[in-house]
Amino acid sequence: MKPYTMFILFFMLCYANHIYSQNRERSIKEIDSLKVVYKSLQSDKKLENLHYRLKKSKAVKYIDGELLCYNSLLFNHGSQKRLDSVLFYAHKYESLEHLCPKNHRKINYLINKGNTFQYYLGLTEEGLKSYIEAYQLIDKDSVKTLNELSTYISWSYIKKEEYDRAITILNESLLDSSTATNIYRQGQLSYLAMAYQLKKMPEKSLPILQKMLAYSKKNNDTVLEAYVKNNIIYDYYLLGEYQKAIDSGLAVRPKLKGMDLQKHLPTNSEFLALFYDTIGDTKNAIYYMKDAISTTLDYNEIPELYKDLASYHEKDNDVKSALEIYKKREVVIDSIRTMERKVFTDYYDTKIKFIDETQKSEKILLEKNILTAQNDKQKLYIISLIVGLSCILLVILSSIIYRKYYKAEKKVVALKKKEKELLKNHIKVREDELAAMLVTQAQKTEELAHIESRFDNAIVSNDHDKILQSKKLLSEFINASECNDIFSERIESQYPGIVHQLQQEHPELSSNDIKHCLFLKLGLSLKESAQLLNVAIGTVKTSRNRAKTKMKLPDEISLKEYIDQLVNEEILA
Repeated sequence: MKPYTMFILFFMLCYANHIYSQNRERSIKEIDSLKVVYKSLQSDKKLENLHYRLKKSKAVKYIDGELLCYNSLLFNHGSQKRLDSVLFYAHKYESLEHLCPKNHRKINYLINKGNTFQYYLGLTEEGLKSYIEAYQLIDKDSVKTLNELSTYISWSYIKKEEYDRAITILNESLLDSSTATNIYRQGQLSYLAMAYQLKKMPEKSLPILQKMLAYSKKNNDTVLEAYVKNNIIYDYYLLGEYQKAIDSGLAVRPKLKGMDLQKHLPTNSEFLALFYDTIGDTKNAIYYMKDAISTTLDYNEIPELYKDLASYHEKDNDVKSALEIYKKREVVIDSIRTMERKVFTDYYDTKIKFIDETQKSEKILLEKNILTAQNDKQKLYIISLIVGLSCILLVILSSIIYRKYYKAEKKVVALKKKEKELLKNHIKVREDELAAMLVTQAQKTEELAHIESRFDNAIVSNDHDKILQSKKLLSEFINASECNDIFSERIESQYPGIVHQLQQEHPELSSNDIKHCLFLKLGLSLKESAQLLNVAIGTVKTSRNRAKTKMKLPDEISLKEYIDQLVNEEILA
């Protein structure tokens, strides 16, 4: 090979590498710019932004961008209580993090993961593990982050009823004077006072709350002031100042209603019920305990509240009402136990599935990496031959190497096929989860019918109190059941793009038509769909025929076959 030919080849390789580097830098800048606007987007647009950034990051091998997307996706799905998706993205992050380790990013991920388990999924033990792991990685000079984590860890111990450990952590953190005006200091003082109150030590908790009250008045923080006053009344009670506790509790109620503190009203009502019961005013105790039950946001607290309410009825010699309350309490307890079993079962079942899938994927990936490494070596060998040998020898050796490379490529294709099969199995698991969720939706429909029945009875008997109670139940049901097209979101998480593809291919389809298409994908029968939608079977059949007509499908092609084909094309794309 002549020298100038070798020079041209070398120049072309350098130029190609330069062009690739420039394109990669432009892509990374675009990804980072999209990250800046992420917080200002609506929830549905946030998910779209994350998936687009993730796709672009993978294309240019921008690992830092991928990890940030996985961290945000974990939190996004956690806020929707999607345990399987949380574990999936946590696994993705942790399997990739070692390729681009950054201490501050890992700390942020662990805090984010801990908050997701603690506050959204109710898995306090798992959240505490993440907090402690993050705490061990933090530089001791990072006072703000240390105090933030101390607050989270202490709350976890309070939830676990390990009050002494929470008190020790909070006292150590509060010794640092650099957080004297920090918002975390007020949170830590609040948790510390709570821990002392739960240990029934008002001599410790009252000075803390009085200190917080003085701080709130000094800084004109009316919200903090109302919050502190609502908690300080329990210390008055523990100190035996019952009338003062009642007067203070009644005085702070209007402030709680008028501010962003509605969630603290149930606590105020529970306290007042306890105080009135202590002084022998059973009627008021019953009134405020009912108010606490009807307004509480913590479903797990209801059994204890029912127990206290029943005891008040017993003291009032109303045995019939007491028995009714005990029956309601048993129903709630059974419901809570069922939910807790389901959460823990789902968590560990999903974790086991991920371990099995991870082992299979790692085995396939190892074989693929070996083959890829062999191919890379062969490619380098070809380049060396181009530079060092004559054209005739290059052709001969290239032919031999190509045959080896072709065999290796066939193996890679076979391995990719196995990966697709694993993906289909994973989708099947998640389809089962969606079907279970639809059954839950049917149960909610039954609950709504029960509320309607209560409304009818209240109207017939013209009982104003019962009408108000039924209205509250309906409001609670609506708040608890509120979601943004949950069926479309769950289908979208299984088959990314299916709803978008249906809208793009058939813009004439209405949202109701698309919903019936998604039900067909789940394999729901006419009867099951009718039950979920609370309509007649004929209505479902008519809606499906209308959707097929709008899509202009031939008679010999069923609507389900067409939708399955769309999903398969999306998976193979």
